[in-house]
Amino acid sequence: MDAVGQVAVARPIAAVLGWIFLRGRITVFRAGIGISLVTLAITIVSGIAMHWADRSNFQSFGEGLWWAVQTVTTVGYGDRLPGNTAGKLVAVVVMLTGIAFISVLTASIAAGFFEAARKRMVAASEHSIDARLQRIDERLAAIEARLPRQDGGPAEPA
Repeated sequence: MDAVGQVAVARPIAAVLGWIFLRGRITVFRAGIGISLVTLAITIVSGIAMHWADRSNFQSFGEGLWWAVQTVTTVGYGDRLPGNTAGKLVAVVVMLTGIAFISVLTASIAAGFFEAARKRMVAASEHSIDARLQRIDERLAAIEARLPRQDGGPAEPA
């Protein structure tokens, strides 16, 4: 893939990342999309970098990309390994990205479940508080009805 192709791939990813992280509040869904896109971008860039850094083991961009996808998904068949220091550094970045992706994605899903449960609990609590306040209002109205009126007349019957 030449420089023009790389820019063509990077531009839409950068636009979506800008929409996710720079526009308003970050939701669990938007964070998941952002994390996925960052992982995708790192995988593509790493495939290109692996082809560039270790041409003896990765003769084409496709071979580098296949290796990057295997590694980022933690499958890592082991059919191709980086043979020099530059390739091993690229491999470290891809491995850490794969581990981070799985961890953060799992945490995002858990946070989504937690937030939904929290909203249900708050709604139930607010309903309970509203019912208690309604009962208090009714009791106060009953007490006020039994009190003597300010003009000296008798209290209203309950």
